[in-house]
Amino acid sequence: MDVEIRRIADSEAEKLSRLAIAVYTAAFGHSFAAEDLAAHLEARLSVPALRLALQKDVFLGAEAEGALTGFIQFGAQNGAASAPPESAREIRRLYVLPERQRQGIGGKLMEAALSHPELKLAKTVVLDVWERNEGAQRLYRKFGFKVVGARTFIFASGREGDNDLIMAWNP
Repeated sequence: MDVEIRRIADSEAEKLSRLAIAVYTAAFGHSFAAEDLAAHLEARLSVPALRLALQKDVFLGAEAEGALTGFIQFGAQNGAASAPPESAREIRRLYVLPERQRQGIGGKLMEAALSHPELKLAKTVVLDVWERNEGAQRLYRKFGFKVVGARTFIFASGREGDNDLIMAWNP
C-alpha cells in the first residue's frame, strides 16, 4: 500500500475532525463517561478546535488510496515537560484509523515529523501517551523516546483518570 505524507491544509478541518473523533473514540471512548467524552471531543477535536490548531501547529497527514488514514500534529511545547519552551517542541497527536494500524503508517508519520524543520532543530521533543497504550509506547521507544515523567489525566467533569506518560526525545 502506497502512503503519501503531506501537509494538511486549513480547508481540511472537517475531514480531520471526523478522523480524529473516530480514532479517539475507538481508542479511549470506553474509558470516559459519555458526558466527559462529548465535552472532550467538542473542546479538542471539533471542527472549530482543529481550525484553531491548524493555524498554530503543523499537521502532516497520511493518505492511502485517496483517503486520509492518519495524521501527526506538532508545534511549540506547551505541556508540563521540564525543557525550556523555546527549545522544546511537542507532538500533540499521532492518530491512525484502527483498520489501518500496524501497517507502518504511524512510523511514516513519525519519521516525517522528526525530519520536519519544526522538530529537527529542537533540543527536545516531548509527547504524552496513555499509560495503557502499549502499542504507541512501543512505537515511540522505537524512535528513541524515553519516559521522563507522568501526569494524571483530568476529565472535563474534574474526575481524575489514569496517568499519561511523558516521553522525551533528544536528537
